Amino acid sequence: MREILFRAKKKYGRTWEYGSLGISRGRYYISEPEFSSQYQVLPDTVCQYTGVTDENGNKVFEGDIVETQYGRMYKVEYHILPDRVGFDLTPINGDHKVPDASITWIMENIKVVGNVFDGASKNDT
Repeated sequence: MREILFRAKKKYGRTWEYGSLGISRGRYYISEPEFSSQYQVLPDTVCQYTGVTDENGNKVFEGDIVETQYGRMYKVEYHILPDRVGFDLTPINGDHKVPDASITWIMENIKVVGNVFDGASKNDT
């Protein structure tokens, strides 16, 4: 069974928090494991864990920017399509679409280099 995990930036402080997602009265919250702490977060930064890790063991989240072993860059997105629903890799900077662009197809050959909120850096690993 896949681990259900979210991340989002705190509304105050703008640092990333990881845990369970809660919504109450139009406000979004991330609760740490065992609900020891809860933080209000920015709704447009909420990202879900894909269930896979990159070549370095980093968890891959929706909104991450990943690089393949060939130097191609992709954005991890959640798509609802007529033939499937799930996480997908969308090319960045004119890179080529991955054949049947399933994130699980290429997971051993990618590394997280950033995210759409903070940008990408080939030095991040």
